[in-house]
Amino acid sequence: MTDFHHKHPNGNAHGDWWEPAEKTPIPDDDPKRVFSLAKTAREFLKQRGKDQKPFYMMVSHYAVHVRNTSLKSTRAKYLRILATQNGIDGGIPDISKFDTNAHEMPKKLQALWEKANYAAMMENMDASIGMVLDELQAQGLEDNTYVIFSSDNGGGQSNAPLQGGKAKMWEGGLRIPMIVAGPGIAANSQCDQPVAQWDYFETMHDLAGSTAALPSDLDGISLRPVFEHGNDGTLATRDTGFVFHFPAHYTVPITAFRSGDFKLMRHLNSGEIKLFNVVKDMGETNDLTKQMPEKTAEMARQLDAYLQKVGAWAMDEVYATRTEELEKWTLENQLKVDQLNKKLNETGLSQEDRLELSKKLKESTAKIKHCKENLEKLNLDRNSDLWF
Repeated sequence: MTDFHHKHPNGNAHGDWWEPAEKTPIPDDDPKRVFSLAKTAREFLKQRGKDQKPFYMMVSHYAVHVRNTSLKSTRAKYLRILATQNGIDGGIPDISKFDTNAHEMPKKLQALWEKANYAAMMENMDASIGMVLDELQAQGLEDNTYVIFSSDNGGGQSNAPLQGGKAKMWEGGLRIPMIVAGPGIAANSQCDQPVAQWDYFETMHDLAGSTAALPSDLDGISLRPVFEHGNDGTLATRDTGFVFHFPAHYTVPITAFRSGDFKLMRHLNSGEIKLFNVVKDMGETNDLTKQMPEKTAEMARQLDAYLQKVGAWAMDEVYATRTEELEKWTLENQLKVDQLNKKLNETGLSQEDRLELSKKLKESTAKIKHCKENLEKLNLDRNSDLWF
C-alpha cells in the first residue's frame, strides 16, 4: 500500500519528501506521506468492511528513511522539550540544515533540531498507523486480522549495544522490531526466538488455513506456534539456519550465517571468518574462531552448501557486472557529449536551442564524471578487507 494518488508511488526516491518531476516538496501537512498513506489504507479497509473479502494489505511507510521531516506543530513540541532539558534560553529555532538561513544555527542547536525532527517524524508515523488500526476496528475486522509491524533493516544511527547498522551484516543491521497483534496472541506476550521476514509467507499460509501446496524449496517456517504460545511455542526445524548473503559492491561485502546461538561472518573480499555466540555476546565483541575451530569449519561448510544450492553470486561476478554497467553508461554519455558538441558547432542555432543543448551537455558530462568516480571507488572497494 503506497500512495496511489501519486505518479511515482514506490521507493524512497519517488515522492517520500519531494515531487520528483517538479522538484517541489511534499505538502507540509503530509510529511513523508504518512497521512495520505493512512487515507489510502483506510479506504481499502472500508471496502473490505463492506464486501468481507479476505485481504492482505502492506503499508510501506517512507518514514523513517532520510530525508527526515515532520509536522511543524509536532516538531515544535520536541524543540521545546529539548530546549528545556538542555537549558537553552530562548528556545531552539525551527531551522533545518536545508533552509537558506541554516548558517544561523550553531552546530549544537542543529544537532538538537535533528533529534526533535526525528522524534516528531516518529510520532507522525505512529499517529498514521493508529488511524489505520482505528479503521480496522471500525470495520469490525480487528478480531480476525493479524497485524505485523516491522522494518526492513536495522537502524541507520546508533544501535548500541549492537554493532553496525543499516546495510551491515552485524547484529545492529540484522535485528529489527517485530510487533504482532491478532487472534490467539496474548497482550504483552513476548518471544525471544530468532525469526526472519521470509517466515511471513508460510505463517500467513498457515493462519489462513490454506490447503494449497507450498513450493518445497522455501526457507521459511510458520511462526504460528510462537504467535500463540510465545517462548513456549515450538518452531519447525529449519533445513538451514538464517543466511544473510550480501555481496554488495557499494559497502562492506559480508555473508552472515546464524545457526542456533552461533553466527558466522565471512568477508567476501578477504575470505576472513569470524564466529560469535550472539546469545551470550550480542555485541559481537568476542571472536570464537580460534577457540572453536571445529564449529567454525562446520558452519562454513553448511554456509557454502546453501550458497551453492541457491546459486548465490560471488563477489567477482558482482564487481564484473557493476564494472560493465558503469563502462556502458560512460560510453553512452560520451556518445551524447560528442553529438551535443557537434550540434553546438552548427550555425544558425537560436539562443534558446543553444542554452538547452548546453544544459544537456553539462548533464551528460557530469554523468561521465560520476561513472568514472564510481569505477575508481569500485576498484578500491574490491581490494578492501575492512569490516565496517
